[in-house]
Amino acid sequence: MLPKQMNFGNIVIMIKINSLLKVRRLCAARRLLQETFDVGVKFVDQNPALKAKLKDWTARRVAGSFNMVEGIMYLRKSVTAYTVQHEMFHMKLWYKMTKEFPDLKGLFEKTLGYENRLFHEEYVLAQFMKNPSKWKDLDLLNDLKEINRLRDLKKMNKVDLQYFKNWNLEQELLKFK
Repeated sequence: MLPKQMNFGNIVIMIKINSLLKVRRLCAARRLLQETFDVGVKFVDQNPALKAKLKDWTARRVAGSFNMVEGIMYLRKSVTAYTVQHEMFHMKLWYKMTKEFPDLKGLFEKTLGYENRLFHEEYVLAQFMKNPSKWKDLDLLNDLKEINRLRDLKKMNKVDLQYFKNWNLEQELLKFK
């Protein structure tokens, strides 16, 4: 399997695509996220205080999440590069709209909440689709399946992966103004 760089600002982590990240790399990423972006990383399967979250995640087959209110990334200790990158895309949007460009914080806050989860998941898949060959189709299609489930709940048409090649953040944010 070819090595890949996970890039985010000053953070570059060498990984094997679709492999589980080694503990050493996760710890390095954790330190860099804290130092560079003031983002904490908590491992749900190593923290007794997060036992309820771990139980919920196991039932729903969740591997990671990013809390956009607190700026904390939650991961399992055995996590794939795809999951970490997925959560880093959530973090990227949060960071840009709340820290880098604080004038956008009010607009970002309008995108929060379960009812707006579709917006955030579409943003993430659009980021992956800028370079889809770097990722397994299975992972991309899994995200697409979740997006179409969320779209169905809103009585919206299903989309395919090509839809995300033209997805435009600025246009989507206008819906929240």
